[in-house]
Formats: sequence, structure tokens, C-alpha cells
Amino acid sequence: MKKRADTRIKRRFLVRFRIESSKKSYKWDIVTVRDLSAIGISFNYDKRIPLYTPLEFNITLPTVKESIHCKGMVCRVGKVTSHRKDIRRRPIYDIFTAFTEIERDKENIIETLAKNFL
Repeated sequence: MKKRADTRIKRRFLVRFRIESSKKSYKWDIVTVRDLSAIGISFNYDKRIPLYTPLEFNITLPTVKESIHCKGMVCRVGKVTSHRKDIRRRPIYDIFTAFTEIERDKENIIETLAKNFL
């Protein structure tokens, strides 16, 4: 895994992901992204995903015609408690994922977009 040195997109948007497994077929889920860079993605999720779990992503970015399909692995999990009083207090987790498979041209698209959002 690369060390974080890339520019990150810190705008919130939706991304589709699923757990990658040869034993079980997982459904696609939609999450809100906290930040995205060419080396990884972090998002909030209402379930804890164990460390080193492989994930598959379909990322649709503003101003980009085709979605970015890539794979990653959970490298850190943090717990966040919701501060909203109008919803049940169930745990929300920060999931940090490092990309393990992403095409170089897709990395370049993310890097360029991140620089434009600064």
C-alpha cells in the first residue's frame, strides 16, 4: 500500500461498493464518500467491515463520463457516534480503504479532479 501523499477530493458524493468474496455473492450498497484520492477512499457505513476485507467499487465522479471500477482493501476502521437526536443511536463507522487494483488512467482522472477541487 502506498503512503498518503496524493491530493484528496473532500467533497461528499455517493459511491457504490460491495464486499468481494469467492464464497458468497454480496449485493451492491451505496455509501457517502468522505474523501477520495488516487490511492484510496474513505466513507461512512452503518456496519463494521473487518480489516483487510477486499472491496469492489463503482465510482461515478462529476464531470467524468464513465464510472471508475476498482478494488481496494480495508486498512482502517473507526467508530463514529451519530450526534443527530432525531435518529436512533446506532454506530456509524469510518471505513478507510487503500486501492489494490485501479487502472493508471483512472488514477490520473482522480488526481486531476482532486487538484481542480482545491
